[in-house]
Amino acid sequence: MRARRVRRSALIVALGIAVGVAGDAAAADSRQARTCITTLQTDKGPIKVLRKIGPKQTCAAGETLYTWDRTGFTVLTGATGKRIATGDGAQYSGPGTGVLSPTKQAAWIPVSGGTLRNLRVQSEVLGDVATVLEARVVVGEFETTLGCTISFLGNFCTSAGPVDVNAGDVVSVKIVETGASFPTYVSYSLELAPPAPQ
Repeated sequence: MRARRVRRSALIVALGIAVGVAGDAAAADSRQARTCITTLQTDKGPIKVLRKIGPKQTCAAGETLYTWDRTGFTVLTGATGKRIATGDGAQYSGPGTGVLSPTKQAAWIPVSGGTLRNLRVQSEVLGDVATVLEARVVVGEFETTLGCTISFLGNFCTSAGPVDVNAGDVVSVKIVETGASFPTYVSYSLELAPPAPQ
């Protein structure tokens, strides 16, 4: 008798999961996973489980909605590859390409749509308080608010952003040193998060 009840409970749970998966097939490409925390009564007592739901479904009374991002983000990285100095003027780096050029068109790369954020810039220790190093993300021909400045003997800066981009937009990173000339290598990383689900 007990074995029959356990098998029946397992079958109900399996059917519930199968129906949830089948009903959610259209939402498989969604960035956000959506589940309801619910309680099942079994012969061993109540147990809490996650019940998957679709993007337009809601949890039943007494259930709790639990969501999370299933995709994360891409990290774009780049570097000057050589020491740059004040006399070099503005230099443009292409993330992931190794290109460093005085023209943004030679350095930019196309990106998928989403959000650029969390710029992190590292250089060698700057040797003069009059030396300032700025790194700024450029989308197409336009400089964005996503940028940061290293100065006063520092060698690291960050900027959270964010800046939204469309699929096919081109991106480069402008790097320029001003003030007293002290040649330095520069490297950076940048996150590209996918667009939020509609």
